[in-house]
Amino acid sequence: MTVIAVRVKKKTIEIAGDSQTTWGDHKMPKKNSSDKQVQSFGKIFQTNGLTLGCAGSVAHIGLLQIFSKTHAPKEMERDSILDWFIEFKEWVLDKAKINFSDILMHGIIIRDGKAFAFYDFMEVSRIYEFDAVGSGMFLAIGALELGATTEQAVNVAIKYDLYCGGSANKITIKI
Repeated sequence: MTVIAVRVKKKTIEIAGDSQTTWGDHKMPKKNSSDKQVQSFGKIFQTNGLTLGCAGSVAHIGLLQIFSKTHAPKEMERDSILDWFIEFKEWVLDKAKINFSDILMHGIIIRDGKAFAFYDFMEVSRIYEFDAVGSGMFLAIGALELGATTEQAVNVAIKYDLYCGGSANKITIKI
């Protein structure tokens, strides 16, 4: 479980997430990625011009990281992002032999000064002000509505959501 919060401003987009990683009932130790193509900050990663923050299965997020190294949406528009998800679905079936309907993941994708939220690869919506995903999303959205930074919003979710933990990691992307 997780929380990823994003705020779109005139000159920047801020994204923050908690750092706790679990696999079932097991807390996984924090480690930095040695992969030079993927810069990872907890549940937020950057590769191939994309910044993604994901909530969902650690294994499935890893597949998205691998896929994103060589694939990106053609445009940062809803239909292009959905096409990218279809391409990911085909890639997952071919490479990992996993039924795509078994992959459940919510997230935020940022590129070209635009941010979008996605829900289980079926719905994509543009973020104009702020949003959050994950088990702590409603706590974070409430904090963002009251003017909290993304980092503060994540810290609220860490404090009050049973499934969020660790510390807040934040990235600021210039537009």
